[in-house]
Amino acid sequence: MNDSSAIVGTATYTGTNYPTGSHGVLLLPVDISSVSFAGDPSTTNYWPLESDDGTKQYSAPQWTDTNGSTNTTDPGVHNYAVAYTQNTHPWIGATFKIPEASNWS
Repeated sequence: MNDSSAIVGTATYTGTNYPTGSHGVLLLPVDISSVSFAGDPSTTNYWPLESDDGTKQYSAPQWTDTNGSTNTTDPGVHNYAVAYTQNTHPWIGATFKIPEASNWS
C-alpha cells in the first residue's frame, strides 16, 4: 500500500509463519547513510588511502551522507577513494536508514 492505502504490489508467501497465499506488499523508501570498504586481513588486497600531505587517512566509512542530500560539499557528507589489488574481492558494508513503520500504514 502506498500513503493513500493503495496496494503497490503483491507477493506470494509459502512459509509457516503467515497464511500461505498472495499478500499486499508495502514498499518503503530506503536511504543509504554510509558505505564502508575493507579487505581480507590475511591478504594485502585493500589499500587504505591518505591525503597527499599525509595528515588524513581516508578510513571507513569512506562514503557518508548524514543529511540525505548526496551533495559532497555539505557538512557530514564525504566520498573518499579506495584502492584494491587487481583480481581480489572487496569487503563492503553499508548502513541504511528506513523511516519508522509508524509513518506508514
